[in-house]
Amino acid sequence: MAQTPHESIATTGVGHRVGRQAGPLDAAIGARIEALRKGRKMSAGTLGNQLGLSGAQVRNYEKGTDRVPAATLFAISAIFGLPVSHLFPRGKGPAVPAYIDDITARLCAIDDLRFLAPLLDMLATIARYKSQTEAGGPRAPIWDSAEAADDPLHAPMSAGR
Repeated sequence: MAQTPHESIATTGVGHRVGRQAGPLDAAIGARIEALRKGRKMSAGTLGNQLGLSGAQVRNYEKGTDRVPAATLFAISAIFGLPVSHLFPRGKGPAVPAYIDDITARLCAIDDLRFLAPLLDMLATIARYKSQTEAGGPRAPIWDSAEAADDPLHAPMSAGR
């Protein structure tokens, strides 16, 4: 008897298994879900309740034992306020430092937009400044240069102000 596409296990060109059985991609997605949940100091039971699942099922997803259905991935991304793509491991390209997930989880834990919006603006400003200076754009701020000593506006506070 022939197997249905869902019963067979195939491998994609990038080494991820497709089919009903969980594989390495499922474990990576689960680890990202767990990091986000713990970053919010949320129990598996609480996340499960929001998803209409048990805490044990959430833990099975996090361990990579069970595959996470697409609709559940979408619901999880909505709960954490992130695009679904954030739940997937990053593809080939520049290596992303491990602390990025920690930063993301901490940002996700800020649920008051009065604090989050200015912080995101600051991060965007830093990123723009970094890309401009790397492209030979604006020079370093005056407080990083020898000119700062002669500039009363940027003089150290101990200089009598």
